[in-house]
Amino acid sequence: MIDFGDVDLKALDDDARTAIVDGDIDRGLELFERLWQAAWPRRGEEDARFYLEVGCRDLAEYFLTNGQPARARVWVERYHQVLGTDRPMDPTSAIYDIALSYESGDLEGAYQRAKELYDIHGAALFHGDEFEEKYEKWFRNYSPSGPAHPRIPVVNSGSDTALPDELPDDLYQRITALWDRMEALADQEVYVDVIPLAIEALNLLPQPLSHWEVATQLYGLLAEACYREGQLEEAERASREALTCPGGTDNPMIWCVLGMALKDQGGRKPQALDALMSAYMLDGTDVFEELGFDTGLDALKNDNLI
Repeated sequence: MIDFGDVDLKALDDDARTAIVDGDIDRGLELFERLWQAAWPRRGEEDARFYLEVGCRDLAEYFLTNGQPARARVWVERYHQVLGTDRPMDPTSAIYDIALSYESGDLEGAYQRAKELYDIHGAALFHGDEFEEKYEKWFRNYSPSGPAHPRIPVVNSGSDTALPDELPDDLYQRITALWDRMEALADQEVYVDVIPLAIEALNLLPQPLSHWEVATQLYGLLAEACYREGQLEEAERASREALTCPGGTDNPMIWCVLGMALKDQGGRKPQALDALMSAYMLDGTDVFEELGFDTGLDALKNDNLI
């Protein structure tokens, strides 16, 4: 039992949650308010801070999820207070600013806030939990000028002599789990959700990325996902990074995606044909048929290259 004076914070928290689950929202809020008043003066103590954090966060999520942004606002603001004024750019709390603007109907404000944070944190802005998933999907598909553009990880130069031949088991398992999720999403053609997972996996790998065979596969899948989402420059960059990784230049899919990205950008016909021809020389028509890139084959035929 945790007591501050004659106030049992755990009991207050339990009673408040029970009231809300039972549908007595006003009673639940009254109890959470009492908890806030009791714990805030003792916020420097670990247990008090814990109840402040989880109470504010969970109430913010509850009201945002149930379409009550006005009620959520006070708890979002208090959550910022608990975490500290130096945390407004931390995705841990900033996601609630995004959600609050979104649920209040300010889509432009929500997007600008998300974009500001995405430029800093990349895919780490979203953690994949159920609450954030809604806003992540919206952000990746909404923009005044089209979908948000991801930052493609760069293969840093440098020696890899200090790196082991194989990934540590825990890191291998994390990347394998991400890969399984990406493959499932790609099978469903939900490429917009593949992109952040591929970036996350690449960012887990020790530099230089050119040391790892798995980087070739990750860049290849990232390039294809970007291309299918119409992010042609990102598809080109991911493909070119893949070519610097083990076996990249021998992978017809990478050359094919690069060629398609160059072709569709316009004004880069010689480069596009060169990449498409590299894919054809490695795998004939099979890679084009497998990817459904018939227009790539047509480009080669129209120039009498095949």
